[in-house]
Amino acid sequence: MIQALLGDLRVYDKALGTELPSELMSFFSGELGGRFLNASSISLEEIEKIRVCLTVSHDLVAESGSVVLVSRNLNERRATTLPDRLLIYCENFTVHNSVRDFVANRVGLFEPNTTVTLLSGPSRTADVEQILVKGVHGPRYVKVFLVVDSDHRFP
Repeated sequence: MIQALLGDLRVYDKALGTELPSELMSFFSGELGGRFLNASSISLEEIEKIRVCLTVSHDLVAESGSVVLVSRNLNERRATTLPDRLLIYCENFTVHNSVRDFVANRVGLFEPNTTVTLLSGPSRTADVEQILVKGVHGPRYVKVFLVVDSDHRFP
């Protein structure tokens, strides 16, 4: 799984990492060198130039097929919405039956000023001529890597 992620990231000149556990951040930084940047430590101008971001999710919502993204600061939020491509690594995750279950079980655990985004795929919009455009309000391409092992939880 990690090698597949690494292969996806190697295609780009630079990649962002955000909300990753320190061991994953260190691994990708070691493998990609200065091409893998921590979104928390760079400017908005730099984030805007990068086409791919790798983030992590620990919560999924079955009812809507959503991946929950948690951003603890503005740069982390920008890193998951501005690049053209978003890769999401899910390990040790919880699958919630519905958005209501997620809110009841998790939202009270987040720090103040935390942004929670439920992502069910690239945004889509169509104009009056019915021309469909993807990725208007975020990445046009989203890829989720699910690691299912003995640690995943289904409440």
